[in-house]
Amino acid sequence: MARERGVEVIRGRAESLPLRDGSCSSVLMVTVVCFLDDPVRAFHEIHRILVPPGGTLVIGFLERDGEVARKYLHDEGETPVPLPRPVLLAE
Repeated sequence: MARERGVEVIRGRAESLPLRDGSCSSVLMVTVVCFLDDPVRAFHEIHRILVPPGGTLVIGFLERDGEVARKYLHDEGETPVPLPRPVLLAE
């Protein structure tokens, strides 16, 4: 859907982003943090790719043990919405 709207999609792991230092003015993370293997490493990577002295980071949280997360984990493969994976939409 993003590509159809002219947005370049770059797939990667948040802990090791395939982007140059200072290459992004903003990062959007929605329902990602609770699923990361190493959140501290991921935030170091985000800091690395944001333009100096710092771009914009927008985060939307999903509580790991909350009702929605439990439904995703319980019904994986049965729901029309797949489990969230670290995906970065960049300019």
